[in-house]
Amino acid sequence: MKLKLQAKLSPSRMEGKRHPPLVVSFCKTIKSAYILAVSDEDGYVSLFDTRFELSSSKTCTENAEKTRIANWVAHENAVFYICWIKDDAKILTASGDQTIKIWDVEERKCTGILTGHNGSIKSVCSHPTNSDLVVSGSRDGSFAIWGLRCQSGNARYFGSTSNLSSLN
Repeated sequence: MKLKLQAKLSPSRMEGKRHPPLVVSFCKTIKSAYILAVSDEDGYVSLFDTRFELSSSKTCTENAEKTRIANWVAHENAVFYICWIKDDAKILTASGDQTIKIWDVEERKCTGILTGHNGSIKSVCSHPTNSDLVVSGSRDGSFAIWGLRCQSGNARYFGSTSNLSSLN
């Protein structure tokens, strides 16, 4: 996987403010298992090459800059979850902006947006044998199953967490 470095700074980053990572996720395939995706409150996703030997005499920031291989604004709000799919060629990002975006990792290009939740999306997960089938969970109490092959990106809502507690 060949990745280019690109950086776009948000106003808070230009002021020197740094936000802690919200999500960290390694690629799932053996050939790319050294790539780590990290998201933050500003909506950024950064990719790091973890094969580098890091210097104990350098700061965390210096070491991070040495290993960063890509950086882009994925959302205009916090990214709460990252899910690698399609043999690590794509990333799903779930955000406080109530959307899930599908990203081409190499190009860092959004190839689709899934909408329908009425709250921050806190998690997203692909089916273990069919990465075109995705489930998301939202702060609005709902979860949805998405078919990525559908052009419209429509979800089939299966319920809410309030319904789950009544099953006991």
